[in-house]
Amino acid sequence: MIKEMAQAAELLEGGLAGVVILERLARGGGTTNWWHVRTASELEAVAEFWRPGSLVSLYFDDRISEREYYNGGRQQAMSILNSHGEVCLGIRGVDGLTINMDFIAGPNDLADFEATLGQASTVFVGSFPSRASDGTGAMTFVIPDEDGITRTYPY
Repeated sequence: MIKEMAQAAELLEGGLAGVVILERLARGGGTTNWWHVRTASELEAVAEFWRPGSLVSLYFDDRISEREYYNGGRQQAMSILNSHGEVCLGIRGVDGLTINMDFIAGPNDLADFEATLGQASTVFVGSFPSRASDGTGAMTFVIPDEDGITRTYPY
């Protein structure tokens, strides 16, 4: 985890626009937490919230992109929804770091999501990332348990 944090901080300090973070909670029955950070200090602040045993993924590419909903974001969401049957749509939380992510599975879900948006709302949009989809644009690691041992759990 230390190596991954150092790599992410270096990328952020080198001019990367931001990192989307997904925490899959250990034994959480699919519970997730999402953040978007722009600086190494924000990354460190968010890391304080990660729970022992969680599987954390950092995304440096645009698989979850931030964009204006009514200026391309809706079209991207519809394309993903049509091809994958679901799409992740989220808005930035009041703390400026948290992403309040919704999982949209059809037109009714999309209408409910849109009812909460203003005309110029910025959203995060993309497909739910697979645990095995790191490649060059992402990294995934497990947070050690309180005893310092890294174990994997159902997520």
